[in-house]
This record gives sequence, structure tokens and C-alpha cells, in this order.
Amino acid sequence: MKILYIHDENINSEKANIVQVLQMCKAFSELGCKVSLALPKEGYSEKDIKEVVRKKLNKEIDISIKLFPRLAFKRGGRMVGGLYGVWKLVGRFDSDVCFVRNPAFLSPLISKNIPTIFESH
Repeated sequence: MKILYIHDENINSEKANIVQVLQMCKAFSELGCKVSLALPKEGYSEKDIKEVVRKKLNKEIDISIKLFPRLAFKRGGRMVGGLYGVWKLVGRFDSDVCFVRNPAFLSPLISKNIPTIFESH
């Protein structure tokens, strides 16, 4: 099974949710799934991101990285800014299922009839 995990935080975020996202990607990968982690492109290359992932988990995991643009707004709007990039990303969707944690990202997935797992808490 191919899983596209879309996350809206910078890979170097110190928030606990990036650790949880990476642990989920690791678990899916260890179960034999082909995992692609989609993150906002914010000055990092795929190689940079893989290195950060390795450091955060103290181990290399078998995932691919997909980067999407996030529009910047003068007053906040980080979640909504990523929506533009997610629309572009799902236009070339090639996975069996998409995993998201941001409700703003549901609209493009639903409109394209992409099987989606939404985690909310």
C-alpha cells in the first residue's frame, strides 16, 4: 500500500506533532507500506529533510519526501497558506490513501475523491 502523509509543519519544528508524524511514517514503513511524507517547502531540500528525520528518530527510515509550496500571508494563515500547495500536490496523487491531520487540507482531497484518513484530537 502506498501512503501519502501530508503535514503542514516545518521539519525543524520543535512541536511534539512532528515527532508523532515521523513515528507514524516509521510505523507505516515498518509494516511494509511505501510512505511519502509531504511537507511545506521552506528552504530545505529532500536530502536536508531526510537528514533531519534521521537525527530526530536516531535511525534512517524508508520514506520518500514530497515538497509543496506554502503561501505566506502578512497575518498568520499558515494552515490556509499550505492549502494552495496541497491542491497542487493532490493533482499528481499516486498513492492508495492520504493521511492528514489538518482539516483545511480535506477540501482538495474530498473534491478529488482521494481515500483519506483524517486524524484529529
